[in-house]
Amino acid sequence: MKKIIYLFLIIPFWATSQTDEKKEYETVKVADENKNDNDPKEGVLFWNVLDSPPLFPGCEIVEEGKMFDCYHIKMMEHIKRNLRYPEEAINKNIQGRVIVSYIIDVDGKIVNVSAKGADLNLQNEAIRIISILPKMKPGIQNGIPVRVKHVTPITFRLH
Repeated sequence: MKKIIYLFLIIPFWATSQTDEKKEYETVKVADENKNDNDPKEGVLFWNVLDSPPLFPGCEIVEEGKMFDCYHIKMMEHIKRNLRYPEEAINKNIQGRVIVSYIIDVDGKIVNVSAKGADLNLQNEAIRIISILPKMKPGIQNGIPVRVKHVTPITFRLH
């Protein structure tokens, strides 16, 4: 019987439910060698405080109120196009949710990618997918490009 692989990108602001079940997860992190802690531009902001959010390529022409939706649609397309469900996870029937955290830098590059989740193989795949995101238009605050933190939960399911 052929297994069908589904991937669900859950938009963090729209799905915030929690369960009573507590699990211990290992965190996988990719270090950012270019980070300079002495640079005043190194502070990290979140989407809700920005004058202009980071823009995924192709979202530049979208109305201002729809930029966030465009970002998530483009993110889902990127994940679907690039996902390679880990063979070991398929063989062991491993499924679960991985929370990926990353920063969109002042240059629009994706840096400081880390993940927590159900399985190390799934975490590594989620990090790989986010790490190959295209260069973005950076977030703007007070007319200056700023670093913006983003969190994307990804649910891996086998059916």
